[in-house]
Amino acid sequence: MKANILTHQSNTSNTSLSKQPDLGLHSGLPRLLKKQQLAKELSVSSRTIDKWVEKRLIPFIQFSPGFNRFEIEAVLETIKEKFQILPLDRS
Repeated sequence: MKANILTHQSNTSNTSLSKQPDLGLHSGLPRLLKKQQLAKELSVSSRTIDKWVEKRLIPFIQFSPGFNRFEIEAVLETIKEKFQILPLDRS
């Protein structure tokens, strides 16, 4: 398999910094996180993520057994819906 490497001309002047070209590889695509990354974002343990996946409480993409990825926006939306805390009516 042959791979092409994209290069660009850079200006060597100290007055302007060269910028990497935006190849659009991630534009419009959801950011998929690993279990450990999601746990860190949500400030919970990896085991909690395992339990939520097992109980199907949060959405995940399963590429193969044990190879799951999580879209952070979808997970946050689901958590907001399922674990919503309503204000206490004190009247």
